[in-house]
Amino acid sequence: MQKTSGFTLMELAITVAIIAIMSIIAIPNLISWFPQYRLNVAAREVVSTLQMARLKAIKGNTDIIVVINPANDTVTVFQDDGTGGADTSGDGVPEEALNWAPDPGESVFNTEPLPPGINITADFNASTAVRFNRRGFPMDIAGNLITGTVDLDNGRGGPHSQIEVQLDISGNARIN
Repeated sequence: MQKTSGFTLMELAITVAIIAIMSIIAIPNLISWFPQYRLNVAAREVVSTLQMARLKAIKGNTDIIVVINPANDTVTVFQDDGTGGADTSGDGVPEEALNWAPDPGESVFNTEPLPPGINITADFNASTAVRFNRRGFPMDIAGNLITGTVDLDNGRGGPHSQIEVQLDISGNARIN
């Protein structure tokens, strides 16, 4: 009696057919999962960026600005300390201090692009920027305590196509 081992051609063909059928079922589900995944990643990035900015403001005893740019879907964090500005009035304070723009000499910590296909909008008291003061509280351009939201959308429509990040009056950010 001769011993044979291995697979027959028929067994191999059936295995390949089963894998093909499972792939046809699974791949569309994986493809539809990616936009939701990117949206969740973007929301976590916004929360961590806001938290990082707040901690840098407290640790550095300085003002840190977070600017949400809906035109190019980026989040920029920088130190707004007036460096690079001139004191034209002679009062000891540079006129560019707290101008909400990254001037030469000011530290830009990061400009974070969002994942592809994610749109971002923000509302911090009718502004797309928020300043964390030296104690980590969110402030508007007039120096008032504020709250705000950052809305993220993957453009797909449906119940899971949007996520809102909320910034409360104490400076804590969370996904809503």
